[in-house]
Amino acid sequence: MSFLAKLYMNGRAINVLDTNVRFYQQLDPTTFQPTALPNGGIFTITIEADGSTDMLRLMLSQDTMCNGHIRFYKRDGMSKLVDYEFFDTHVVSFHSDFDSNSNSPATDTCTLSPGILRIGDMVFEKWWKVTDLSREKAKSTLAPIPLQPKLSSVKWKSTEGESVEEIEYDGKVALQVKVANPEGGSVAITIEKEDGSEFEGGKKSLSFTEYLTEEGVAELSTFKIKKEWEEGKTAEIDKLIAKVTHKGSSKKSGTLQITPKPKATLHFRPHSAWSGEYGFDWMRKEDTSIGGDVDYEKNVGEYGTTYATQSGAVFTAKDYTALENEYNPTNINNRKDTAGNPIQYYTPWLTIYRKANATTPPQVELELLTEVDVAPDELYLEFSKKYFDVTGAVDSPKDATLKQYKLPAAMNGVTAAGSPNETKINLQCIHTLPQDETIKVWAVKNKANGTPDTPILSGKLTIRANDKANRRIGKIVFVNVQTNINGATNPIEGIRSANKTTQEDYLAPFLKQALVKPDVANEDLKLFDNSKPEVQTLNTDYILFDSGTGKNIFHKYNNSGGASLVEFLTQQFETKPANAQYASHYKVFFLGEPGGRMSGAAIVGLGGHANGISSKECVMYANPMPFFVAHELMHCMGLYHSFDNDGTHTFKIGQTEN
Repeated sequence: MSFLAKLYMNGRAINVLDTNVRFYQQLDPTTFQPTALPNGGIFTITIEADGSTDMLRLMLSQDTMCNGHIRFYKRDGMSKLVDYEFFDTHVVSFHSDFDSNSNSPATDTCTLSPGILRIGDMVFEKWWKVTDLSREKAKSTLAPIPLQPKLSSVKWKSTEGESVEEIEYDGKVALQVKVANPEGGSVAITIEKEDGSEFEGGKKSLSFTEYLTEEGVAELSTFKIKKEWEEGKTAEIDKLIAKVTHKGSSKKSGTLQITPKPKATLHFRPHSAWSGEYGFDWMRKEDTSIGGDVDYEKNVGEYGTTYATQSGAVFTAKDYTALENEYNPTNINNRKDTAGNPIQYYTPWLTIYRKANATTPPQVELELLTEVDVAPDELYLEFSKKYFDVTGAVDSPKDATLKQYKLPAAMNGVTAAGSPNETKINLQCIHTLPQDETIKVWAVKNKANGTPDTPILSGKLTIRANDKANRRIGKIVFVNVQTNINGATNPIEGIRSANKTTQEDYLAPFLKQALVKPDVANEDLKLFDNSKPEVQTLNTDYILFDSGTGKNIFHKYNNSGGASLVEFLTQQFETKPANAQYASHYKVFFLGEPGGRMSGAAIVGLGGHANGISSKECVMYANPMPFFVAHELMHCMGLYHSFDNDGTHTFKIGQTEN
């Protein structure tokens, strides 16, 4: 059985695609015996068209003859099976074929009429032959025409030598070229995109020269798929084709598909009903329904000379970069917006208050949002198994100290702008943290063989250290100031026992966001006996008459310009020797009657106020809302209003949690 055939003629070796030869004899119709000498020997041959006009010239030259032979090879492509030798041969028919819709090469088909045809040891001669074979050796002594070098294969290979059909951007691939009948030398390689688009810098093709080994192999061993090429792609998926030429032979590779790396970003957020039960801060982007989630870029800046709460205050948006830096902005996975600008990832942070000896680990409910441009096959969280757990998490196959939690497949789907995929998790803190820890999010795309490729970082969450060294006790004393500024029969209580519990319960979670546990003591300060000088001072220098209600109210300031009300109350509290134990405590003075201050001729009512930023005392007036105490204590602890220019960052009033 033959595997390969070549036509050798006029010093050329040409691939034979098809050939046939036929002999026949005339028969007596009655006896079916031959009635004449055998005829035939004419044969048709189809060869690859290579631009040569030798056959056409022979066809058009009536008296011109040619000699040659067709050699049939065994399956090894090297050993001879049989030769068809032809002498004194006319070319009596010729036509060419080409079909652009087919993958077949252009062909030439010729009919040859030989004067002598020798197949093996059989010779068939025509009367008009010219050559006399009897004067030659019994067997042909044709000098074999050497086989011409020909490209036999062009294949994309992995750097490990395996055949590949796809690769990721920023990956490396090899191109292997094999030549049959090698004679040394080099091969010219041109790599192009299938759609003809640019690589970078206006280049539409990349050229290389590689040299053949003695075995006829040339290899472009390290060809890097640059990630910058993705920016210029016009097709949904880029495909590369290698074109190779060598000594007149040419061949193309199959397509190499460049699969984009997964481009997914996961954002950690508090759950939609979050009310401050754990500490969480993130770069606000209006991607939740939580109050105060406004676009920070439009709402951070400064106010002019008129204070934010005053009429005519002017806010100017600015200093966004300084705020960005608080969240460590990083383009973690090469995502870009529609304008081609890198999309920054802002790392949020979480605090979980946990005692070392807690029997039940605290857990927080988090909402996870994914934005996906190129879908991964898998998204998973990775975290320290010593400190955290999530129901359904498993041990990491690569690191015994870590766990992985695979996200639902619905989180992997490509998203439209403003419509992220959503899910929730409950994160348990199973051990206190001596240092900050990071939960990482990884996106994975599988290779063509089904194995996972290198994971791509796609999100992060920082959890603040919360061990004993990082926790604090907030020493606070609630002072129930008993007063009587309107001539009531009985003293007016500043705060009742039930309200103390309510205020403490409301305050605790906000302080615990900063890993501060409130330790609240309770004391009374009796300032209702008008026979005492200090009570007379209070009822004279620190009251205003509210004509609207017809009653006295407390005045924030001394009517004569002396010490403020909170300073006066502090002096009276510290006068008692037993209260020396509270010298370093934050003091909250509760007054059971309304208070305010003057603004021109009008009274402005107040719910409470601190004794300045970074102080130890604050005052609450009648029936304060639960958040008043937390608000004023935060001032005592050094926090400004979010709209105050003296704060680290200044936000537009009324847009965030002020």
